[in-house]
Amino acid sequence: MLNRQRSEHADVYANDNLRSASRQVACAGRNAVSPRHRVERFRRTRAHRRPRLVLTAHQRSIGEGIDRLVNIEITGRGVIGELYAAARRGRETPLCLDAASTLLGLVRKGGAVVLATGLPTYPWFVGEQDGPVGTATLARALVLAVGARPVIVTDPDNVEICAAALRGAGLLVRS
Repeated sequence: MLNRQRSEHADVYANDNLRSASRQVACAGRNAVSPRHRVERFRRTRAHRRPRLVLTAHQRSIGEGIDRLVNIEITGRGVIGELYAAARRGRETPLCLDAASTLLGLVRKGGAVVLATGLPTYPWFVGEQDGPVGTATLARALVLAVGARPVIVTDPDNVEICAAALRGAGLLVRS
């Protein structure tokens, strides 16, 4: 059963079975198709809306700094640097600025944006600590930038944490 807590700017969903929730969301419309076809249709219809990203040297420098900051290897496994290099290969712009440009090009004013967070770590079932805060920050940024209406999807254990993070980010959570 899908439990829902609403917000003026963000909706928080909790579900005991997230696969079930995504299946319900995916098949909600009359024109439900397979996920692969849905993604391809989305790319075809939205690709022309992406603005061309023209950066000044200062903006590029800020983007590079943000990319370096989010790629700090805390665990020492040596994986993040390789993944970032592979993702950045063939791109001129920093990944964070490319993602921001794509989001601004795809999100309509007042449109819904689905953000997912909450991954319990087994065997202790302790939720992630940075996900809800990062999701709330991204939700707030999208509200301020384009007037988006974020919909937060999380597991039942993280509903209260996400609601607190959203309130901390200045968003009103509907109950």
